[in-house]
Order: sequence, then structure tokens, then C-alpha cells
Amino acid sequence: MWHWTHQPPLRCQISEFFSSLLDDKIELNQWMNETLEAMARATFKSWFVDFDPVRAKAKGGQPPCMDVATAALFPDSFEGSPFGKIPKGWRIGKLAEIASLSRNSVNPSAFPSEVFHHYSIPAFDEGRWPKQDSGAQIKSNKSLIQRNSVLLSKLNPRFPRVWMPSLSAGSRSIASTEFLVTSAREPFDPKYLFGLFTSQNFFNVFATLVTGTSGSHQRVRAEFLHEMDVVIPDEECVASFSRAVGPLYASVAENLKESRTLSAIRDALLPKLISGEIRTSTVAPAEHGPVLPITEQPGTHHASENFKIAVLISTLVRTLATVQFPLGRKRYNKLVYLVHRKAAQQEQIGERFMKKAAGPYSPWMRYQGPEGIAIKNGYVKRLNGSKGSGFVSGNNIGQIDKYISRYGFTDPLNWVVNTFRYRTNDDLELLTTVDFAVLDLLASGKPITTASVRELIASEPNWAPKLERAIFSEEKIAKALKELDQYFGLKQV
Repeated sequence: MWHWTHQPPLRCQISEFFSSLLDDKIELNQWMNETLEAMARATFKSWFVDFDPVRAKAKGGQPPCMDVATAALFPDSFEGSPFGKIPKGWRIGKLAEIASLSRNSVNPSAFPSEVFHHYSIPAFDEGRWPKQDSGAQIKSNKSLIQRNSVLLSKLNPRFPRVWMPSLSAGSRSIASTEFLVTSAREPFDPKYLFGLFTSQNFFNVFATLVTGTSGSHQRVRAEFLHEMDVVIPDEECVASFSRAVGPLYASVAENLKESRTLSAIRDALLPKLISGEIRTSTVAPAEHGPVLPITEQPGTHHASENFKIAVLISTLVRTLATVQFPLGRKRYNKLVYLVHRKAAQQEQIGERFMKKAAGPYSPWMRYQGPEGIAIKNGYVKRLNGSKGSGFVSGNNIGQIDKYISRYGFTDPLNWVVNTFRYRTNDDLELLTTVDFAVLDLLASGKPITTASVRELIASEPNWAPKLERAIFSEEKIAKALKELDQYFGLKQV
């Protein structure tokens, strides 16, 4: 059936579509890079922390997922060291043997019209995307970043911040002086340094080297980093590791390059599209247009999981969103998480949600169906409201009524809406993050306490910076645990 509805001016429709398309691709690239880097870190941990290839050979076996030539580079036995047993032939040395520190600096304000790629602590915490700032905007000296550098934050090292910059030709890159700018000494390279600096064993020691009494402003002095004891592996194993993870980091660099290009295109063209400076007359004008039939409309109770969650998202949007206050993606993620939790569907939480910077977040809902189905079917639509962007009810929102009762989430959905309608985004982030940590603790049989939750949050690279925020204070986490116990019965609290 066709429905004719009033549509915004064509140039506004195109601008919204254009912006959304580019933003989606930029976020997808970021998600892909996180996955690629996690794969590289897992390889480093297996080879140089857990010594898996050596353990397999010591038992007379072949290291899994490793070719014969690479396996031959690793010894088949261990020897003693101050660190305990390490692969035979490897040794303990100082970090200064594998990395040097750059002390080159620049005063950007002396170049007021030059645009710098600025690697700062806030930029890292907001998604590891350097800001483009003119020299006039930067009021203090910064460290110059050379090619093949790895940045390691010396500020509050209990919250790991490690950055491998992707430098752009023609623009100078600078870093906050809160970062130590390191360069690998041969035969080591930035990929090995990044693996070392992001390993939990490294940070367990690095975080103990702080000076200063203020919990929020503790720092590690550069000379302390140089004096750290580390395992020095065989050179051929290091070279083999770099070859193995090289394609992963090459993909990361390409994704970053593409995202920068897309961001520049968006920022340059979007204002011109909206203002009409770039005309859309080559597209057939239409102030009215058909709303297409829905793309997935199950006729049975056995609807796909994608469609079920699309209906759930749409119901939340209809209930909670207004034109002034659209329902944002991060907020609906937390609410969907809580619906699953109330419905005792921990399996779906483990499969669908990831530990992202904003708390539990499901890329699956955005990239693999539910959100797209809700939009294509006209249940919801994107909107930039006066208080932010998000989703509001679409022209076909009434069609979801026939599905809601079928899918078994009516009661938990009503509970979530009534309980959390007026809670702030920070409150929801705290509750869902703490609850996600609780599920991990329960699965591993560990006690659920304020300390154990904080320890788990600190161990997750995307979550650790949360502990610097007031909303994640020890008192707030303890309060969240008590509230969650009332909702879900956390037996160990």
C-alpha cells in the first residue's frame, strides 16, 4: 500500500542522507580498527606474554594456527629469570634497549595560520581521532610526532592510553606533553611497541611508577619508563610478529585515511548542500513522495531477531522521543540492554553487546539489521532536534502494534520505560556498565563487590577512562550495585 506524506525540501533530505551515510562509514571504520587492533594485541599476548608457541613445542606439539617456518623460530624450552620462566635464549633487559624517547617540541602559537593534527588526551578519550587545530588555537608547547612513533600517556597510567598515529603528508602532527613520544629501536618497530604498551603485564608495572599524591594527576617520569625491565625476545621472532600483524595495521591506516577524507568531505560540502549553494536540480524535484512498503514484515510469530529488535527500538522511540528530544542511539542501546536484562536474556547480551567507551553498545543493532529495518519500514526516522540528534516516530509507526505482543518483551519493556524514562544518560551508562561488569564476574565465579567491579572496569581499555569521571566514583558504583541488586537480585552483593 502507498502512503503520500509531506516531505522536507529535497536538499534537506539529501543533506541528511549524505551526512548519515558518511557518519555511518566513519563509525564503521572505527569499529573495524578496534577489531583489527584487538587481533594484533591477542597475537602479541600469545607470542610474547603467554609464550604459547614455546609451551606447545615444550610439550612436543605444533603451535596451533602457526606455520612450520614461524614455529621453528621459537625455542622448545624455558629458562629461569627474575620474571620467572621465559623462553630459552631470550633475556631480561631495559625498555631503553628497544625504545627511545623524543624530546622535540614546537610552540604552535608561533605558527598561527598553520593547521596541526593535534593528538591530545581529550581527543583520545573521545574516540582516538586527532583534532585539526590552528596554531592560534593552541596556547602551550607540544611534542612533535615523527613517523613510526607510538604515544604512551604518562598521566594517570592506571587508565591506559596508547596511540599509534597515522600521520598525514603536508601537515605537522603534535601531541600533548602528557604523552611520551616513543620510537622503536631496531630490530623492533612501532607494531611491537604498541603490542607491548597495550599488554596488561606492562601496565601492571607502569602504573606503579607514578609520582604525585593527587589521584587524578599522577604521572610517570620519562626516565622511569626507560628503566623498566622487559623481556627481550629473539630478533627473528620480533620480525616474524611484525610481518604477521603488518596487514592488520595497514588496514587500520587505510581506514583512518579514508575516515579523514570522508570527514573533510562532509564538513566542506554539507553546509553548502543545506544552504543551496550546491544545487540539487539534477535530481528530479519532489515535495511529496511515496513511503515504500516495509522490507521485512513477518507473517508468523517466528520473526527474525533483527525484526524483533527493530520493533523494540521503534517502540522505545514512539514512547520516549519527541521532536525536541529525539531518542539517541547511545540511549536506546542502554534501554535495549536493560530490556534484555529484565527478560533474563543474558545470552543475547553476551552475543550482541560490546564493552565500548559509552558502556554496553551493540554495533550489530546499527550495522546488521534492526535499526535499518526500523528506518526502511518507516517506523522511525532520523532527526536533528534542538537538544541533539536521534530518532523520532516515522509515518508507519502504527504498524508495530500488531507485533509488540507477539515477541514477549511487553512486560520488561514497560518496566524499563517506567523505571528509566527520566534517568540521565550518565545514570544509564553507569548502571549498564556496572551490570555488564557484574555479568562477567558472575560468569567467572568472582565475588561481586565495589572493588571487583572497579578492577574489571580498569582492566578494559575502552572502559578504564570512565574511572576518572565523577559518575564512576567508588560511592556511585556502590550505589549502582545496590540498585541493580533490587532489580535483578545480585546474590553475591
